[in-house]
Amino acid sequence: MAHIPGENLERKIAGGPLKLDHAVTVAIELCGALREAHSQDVIHRDIKPANIMISDKGPAILLDFGLAMLKGQSRITKVGSTVGTSAYMSPEQTRGEGVDHRTDIWSLGVVLYEMITGLKPFKGEHEATVIYSIVNADPEPVTALRTGVPMELERIIRKALAKNPSERYQHVDDMLVDLDAVRQDLSGPRSTTTVRPRVEPKPSRRSLWISVLSFFACIVLIVVVVWFSQGRGPSEGDRPGTTTSRPLTSPEIQPGSSIAVLPLANLSRNNENEFFVDGMTEELISQLARIKALKVISRTSVMKYKNTDKSLTEIAEELNVATILEGSVLWAGDNVRISVQLIDGVNDRHIWANSFESDMSDVLGLQRRVAKEVASQIQVELSEQEEDRLAVSPVVNKEAYELYLQGRFHWNKRRRESIQRAIDFYQKALELDPEYALAYAGLAESYAVLATWGAADRAREAHPMAREMAQKALEIDDDLAGAHAVLGVVAYEYDWDWDAAEAHFKRAIELNPNYASAHQWYAEMLTSIGRRDEAVREIRIAQEIDPLSLIISTVAGFALILNGDPEAGFAEYERVIDLDPTFPPVYLTQRYGYYWIGEWEKGSHSAIKYFELTADDDQARQDAAALKEALARGGVEEFDRTGLEILRRFDREGYVDPVLMASVLARLGEVDSALVWLERGYNERAHPMSTMLRDRSFERLESDPRYMDLLKRMKLDHTPGPP
Repeated sequence: MAHIPGENLERKIAGGPLKLDHAVTVAIELCGALREAHSQDVIHRDIKPANIMISDKGPAILLDFGLAMLKGQSRITKVGSTVGTSAYMSPEQTRGEGVDHRTDIWSLGVVLYEMITGLKPFKGEHEATVIYSIVNADPEPVTALRTGVPMELERIIRKALAKNPSERYQHVDDMLVDLDAVRQDLSGPRSTTTVRPRVEPKPSRRSLWISVLSFFACIVLIVVVVWFSQGRGPSEGDRPGTTTSRPLTSPEIQPGSSIAVLPLANLSRNNENEFFVDGMTEELISQLARIKALKVISRTSVMKYKNTDKSLTEIAEELNVATILEGSVLWAGDNVRISVQLIDGVNDRHIWANSFESDMSDVLGLQRRVAKEVASQIQVELSEQEEDRLAVSPVVNKEAYELYLQGRFHWNKRRRESIQRAIDFYQKALELDPEYALAYAGLAESYAVLATWGAADRAREAHPMAREMAQKALEIDDDLAGAHAVLGVVAYEYDWDWDAAEAHFKRAIELNPNYASAHQWYAEMLTSIGRRDEAVREIRIAQEIDPLSLIISTVAGFALILNGDPEAGFAEYERVIDLDPTFPPVYLTQRYGYYWIGEWEKGSHSAIKYFELTADDDQARQDAAALKEALARGGVEEFDRTGLEILRRFDREGYVDPVLMASVLARLGEVDSALVWLERGYNERAHPMSTMLRDRSFERLESDPRYMDLLKRMKLDHTPGPP
């Protein structure tokens, strides 16, 4: 190897800990060296200060690839033996297990610890003692050994030294991005930064010759390793870009591709900030979702991977996406920093990484800058309107924005009590900023859900409130897809104005083609009015966007049954039950499915399961038990008669859903009474009225002119029976 002027890092550390900024800079330069090796699937396996040269000119140089191996290949040394210097070995390396690039990340963490403290994190008089410490003990925090060490640097070291490889940095570029942020914090204020290679002064002819010799020697060594391990060198097409800001060129990822934004990590280590981090994840998804050329997985599906142990390739396969975006949020006072990275979901290759920072007043602009840069990196072509939207940086009231995010946090729990809490937060946000369109849209969504999930007697109040809030939101910002979707729900469930509902759903989808709920609600409306082929198409789109959504798959099951494919429909129900057997809506909708194909007893069993899961007091539990006993004793008719008694008690005590009452009466043949209750439902604008054509319970009423007149007044073209 050529002579390299400078000082060995081991000797440098012997003189005492390095300055913090110098230690971080050296670690960043070593990350760059490892990125080059790992991009060729070469693992060093012997990173230690003695193998690192701090050059007089240029970056730190990583030496001695003599123990290197190719990822996925057999060890060069004999099976069961350990390689490397014990104090710098990863736990899996000390055990003689198979290793990958994450073992180098561990060793780099040990070196960084030593540069900062002057001490090794794992010590012992004998090699066995050191190895025991590596496997079983946690090192003393660097912040306890040296004053002035940033907590973020402590976190980086702790993550690099995670004993479980899946909990470490999964790519050296991830560590590089975090280290670069610390370096710039140590050197003073910074702006949005992309990690790039160091730009050095023009070298002299002598130093250039030395660099060429060193580079040539390293390349020869890597080729030798490749030759002995594979019999050939890597092809040119296997070499990814060398800077974190280089656009994607991987052949697996094509323009107009698909992406999943995984839940961002909370770097503040304050659980009270979880609402903020989850909100930033959702808002980033929302910004990307409005790009028509990009398929973006919905929040519902990606949040299931929060704190998951699954690999990125597994997640990409399950969500059927080509690209994964992951990252972190650091919220401190008025400042917000988002660090993100793109991963090729097929090959688990790092594509690009970047850090973005702003104060709270520009947080929406921050999210839009991230979305625009992500689109650029995966070569998605933006329309002129999308370019204009992402270029705008609206100023927000930071207190109102925090309240809005807390509202979203509770809204996403999708429980009746959490929806009410969301309403409270949205209203507080509007008290601070009366022109906050997103808070109005949040209120609109909340009231729309209460109209469907809340007590039936409140639907009459909730639907008009949902309409009012959506209209106020659109007066401020006409491009809010959520507000248009809510107006579609109100027109469909409350007004029975099918044309207006369809127009609003189409507008919502035009504004945000990745809005899964809009596709779902549109599918429900199309199912209600008998346009079943179109309904299946829309719900399938919703499933592509939100593949793990329980409610979307539940709706898909019924749409398929009504469209003449009961086998596929009931398979959807079973898939939902496998994912969550305690999800009540699937049993309620399964009941409709069984009723539709004439399996009345099976439908009654599904109804009982629904009642058992939703029973929230002793009386409700007794009612569910009574229904179960009645079905076992006297079949479907006895089940319905017991149900009728329970509903009549509800009516005496307060309020009963008129459509539910009418459906039971119709099944028992009490046509006149059923029609009276349907008329009451019509006058009350009861939202289940819009689902009448999806309930075979009313089949006996089809020959009655009063029933047909009711359908005509609701502008429904009746399509009786299964197709």
